[in-house]
Amino acid sequence: MSDCLRKTKTVPVLGDLSNVTVQELTVAQVSEVLEETAAKDYSPHVLDVLMSHDIPVRVVMLSSSLTEEQLVSHSTSELEPLYDAVVAVNPSLAVLTERLRKIVASSLETASGNLPASL
Repeated sequence: MSDCLRKTKTVPVLGDLSNVTVQELTVAQVSEVLEETAAKDYSPHVLDVLMSHDIPVRVVMLSSSLTEEQLVSHSTSELEPLYDAVVAVNPSLAVLTERLRKIVASSLETASGNLPASL
């Protein structure tokens, strides 16, 4: 996919950074993120727990080209518009991660002997 055909969105201000542009991920990048998060030794990042979005911080870094250090130096309220923009240009990925979260939760409930919650 040509970069000029990808969805993009600019976040006007992110703390000390001005005009952060986020772009839609390629299928290869999405596949890479899925493989990373499915690894047995995967451990969620603190931002994966803090932020209200169902997208891993790795997606935010790939979409925005921001580093982990740049992201963690900001408050969650400063990061919220960035996450919103990443979801806006990657709507299919956002739906996929939410769906996967529900599947995992259902599998855990089933494994613990409880009836699965409806998806």
